[in-house]
Amino acid sequence: MIGTLIDNVVRMGELFAGIAGADPLSAILIAVGNVLMLAAVGVLGYLTLGAAVDLVTPGA
Repeated sequence: MIGTLIDNVVRMGELFAGIAGADPLSAILIAVGNVLMLAAVGVLGYLTLGAAVDLVTPGA
């Protein structure tokens, strides 16, 4: 099960590399998508961390 997951992740990287290398616009779109996803995950992580810190710190 884990081996299949790792193989699929490796294969996905190879497929994305082939797609991104086919056309410069595809590479730009993949890069922009990655930046947007990273920003969304970062904001969610920041909000979650803030909520966790607020939960354990004494309030006024």
